[in-house]
Amino acid sequence: MTKSKPSSSFLIVPILTMAMSISLSATANSLEWGGSLRVRTEYKDQYNFDDSKLGFSLSQLRLNGKWHVTEKTNIFVELQDARVYGYDAGEIPGIPIGQRNQPFEDHLDIHQAYVNHTFTDGNKLRVGRLKLNLGDQRLVSSLEWVNTCL
Repeated sequence: MTKSKPSSSFLIVPILTMAMSISLSATANSLEWGGSLRVRTEYKDQYNFDDSKLGFSLSQLRLNGKWHVTEKTNIFVELQDARVYGYDAGEIPGIPIGQRNQPFEDHLDIHQAYVNHTFTDGNKLRVGRLKLNLGDQRLVSSLEWVNTCL
């Protein structure tokens, strides 16, 4: 008789998603503030195709502000802090810990920062660090499903 292993399972449990926005007015020389907090827990059974189990929690905090300099020009800045709790990536030989690509954790960073201007003919110009999502987002995407949103 052969002993079969249980199938590998993967469970994502959304715990908390919260978003807030405070807008004073969208006129010249006004401020808008907003933010979001996303927390989720993941548990993986049979993670390495053996009897291993892995569980951890992820959090992503974003705070943003938009300053309407004039009726047609605004400046947007968004900060992001992404953290992981209960998970240790371990040692990777030859790669220092500060030089690794980490999809789970990136402490306080500028997520977006740009200047937006609308011309009199209706065309818009946006310059700075911003998300790019083109078409079906297969080739160019901001990867919102990753905790750090690379």
